[in-house]
Amino acid sequence: MILKKCVFKGGNPQNMRISQLGALGAAIFFAGVILRAYTYRRLGRFFRFDISIQKDHELIKTGPYSYVRHPSYGGLLVSTTGWLIWTFSKGSWVRESGLMNTKFGKPLIAAYIVACILPPSLVTLSRMHKEDDALKEQFGDEWEAWAMDVPYSIIPGLY
Repeated sequence: MILKKCVFKGGNPQNMRISQLGALGAAIFFAGVILRAYTYRRLGRFFRFDISIQKDHELIKTGPYSYVRHPSYGGLLVSTTGWLIWTFSKGSWVRESGLMNTKFGKPLIAAYIVACILPPSLVTLSRMHKEDDALKEQFGDEWEAWAMDVPYSIIPGLY
């Protein structure tokens, strides 16, 4: 309701709706969020935002960790993709408000993507290797065997 009041020249609040693509984007977003939350739960007391090995640390190899080594990061990338689809699909406020038709709209959106979307994605990709190195150092042969069984980082069969 409030967003319908925030309309720029050329925008049409009557076109704001949840399109099929927007709904798909929302579903993808929430699937990524759920996957990420599930991986935190699977890690239990071993989950930390910083890369660290805990006392009596165990290598978690079950659940989503039996498919990819970094399912939480996969969840982050899935949710980010869903968010972008949801936010920029026809019917969304960004598309229908006229924001993209203003002098500052496109640069603002580009700045948002460059500042808020790309850095977390790039940091995520760089952290995976650091985590693998830390776990390999801690668990040695056990990690090597797991990495042979689970060769993919975030996308089964691809990467």
